[in-house]
Amino acid sequence: MKDWRTGEKGDVLGLVQYLTGGDFRAAMDWSRDFLGLRSMTAEQRQDMKRRADDERRKAEARAEADRLKRMGKAEQVWNSGYQDGARSTAEAHARAYFAARGCPIDDIPNRDMQTFRFSAAQEYWKRAQFRHENGRRIKVQDGPKFPAVLSAMRMPTGQISAVHMTFLSPLGPQKLPVTGDETAKIMFGEARGAMIRISHGPEGEPPETATRPFPLILCEGVEDGLSLALAIPEARVWAAGSLGAMASAPVWLPCVSSIIVARDNDWEKENRRQAIRTGDGGAFARTSR
Repeated sequence: MKDWRTGEKGDVLGLVQYLTGGDFRAAMDWSRDFLGLRSMTAEQRQDMKRRADDERRKAEARAEADRLKRMGKAEQVWNSGYQDGARSTAEAHARAYFAARGCPIDDIPNRDMQTFRFSAAQEYWKRAQFRHENGRRIKVQDGPKFPAVLSAMRMPTGQISAVHMTFLSPLGPQKLPVTGDETAKIMFGEARGAMIRISHGPEGEPPETATRPFPLILCEGVEDGLSLALAIPEARVWAAGSLGAMASAPVWLPCVSSIIVARDNDWEKENRRQAIRTGDGGAFARTSR
């Protein structure tokens, strides 16, 4: 549990201890009485444990099924775009955007040609309309559609598990103008442990077939990754899509000789420092091998 206003957090026993004014042992005794544990027989406790274990297994199975479903939908979104190099109108629009950002994709050495696809009309879900019914969130109207860059987020095996979408303005080479809590970039699927592979270094091979280790530059954004790959072709470059996802980068792969974490200018902000602190280690816990 966490108080988002003050930042304080704790568990249920800490809450009981606070409300009852006792110590930890008193909180444990109160909790056992509240749950009826102290009056249970040994057989009743065993039965409760069996039921709890069964419910946990069912919940894990449902979570895994939902995870696989999201991964499948993410790959469908990526496959719906025009291929990189097909010279579609959507690709021309995206190329103009990247060029305006100072990272023309044709100039990137060793660029992964299976990372980007381009959509002329991708739904912007932030502006879809929903209704809530019996605890469910039901879409009643699709969001508007805009041009978008679709970036594949791949697991170490090469499987697409998520897609990163950069929505573009239909009126010019810039990101989609947004307001309020909207964002022009959306990730969909299972992004943990999946990276946007910008470039493969001098070997030119993806991680699942690479045999030679090269330095890895790890960054957040696609545009940052393209700029880094353009400036430092002797390294592999991956974009994580978000600061939190950087911590789960598969930096243990044999194709990685050392790691350079490209820091954004806003990492001093409290919410950004919190994202680093709540990461699970990964790239932040290791700078070389």
